[in-house]
Amino acid sequence: MHLKRFIAAGLLVTALVTAGSCTSEDAANDQSDPEWLFSLQATGVTSFDPETGKLTIPVDTVLAFTDRPDRLAEFDSPQAFVELWSDDSEESFVADPPNIVITWWSPQGGYSESMEVASITGEMRYDDASGALSMTLAVDGSSPLDLPTSMDQVSVFVDGYSSNCPSNGGSATISGNGKSSPICINNTTF
Repeated sequence: MHLKRFIAAGLLVTALVTAGSCTSEDAANDQSDPEWLFSLQATGVTSFDPETGKLTIPVDTVLAFTDRPDRLAEFDSPQAFVELWSDDSEESFVADPPNIVITWWSPQGGYSESMEVASITGEMRYDDASGALSMTLAVDGSSPLDLPTSMDQVSVFVDGYSSNCPSNGGSATISGNGKSSPICINNTTF
């Protein structure tokens, strides 16, 4: 049963990654900073409040990764992920809320289910005491979501964050595979 969930999650990640991919010629000509994608894996039961659209997912790490040509990957803290919502630049999650896909285990049907959510809206928070990340979700900006109020084995896949840093933006980087690339927040790299 876990194999089906793993396969479904893998297909969703592949779809997210390949949706923004380009040809090798385009990649060779593209000198832009990499676009980071994110994966959150619940460490316990995830809850959803249909009245407010608030999803609360217990997580202890966030996987950040890029597609070709960089192919970087790094684990980071939920607190650092929340900081991506503090950036007020034109290419930030505040200005352009990310799209996400949610997968979860359905004990009634014995299989994985998934829902594409148009965007994360409102405030993103991490509660250190409970170890849970909370976010407000919306489909097309206002439609109600049809998610269960309690879900097991939840995965959340978040689309790209472009890390366009100024040259004096700082010295910390997300690194993987021997390469490194900055992620900027308010002109500061982390």
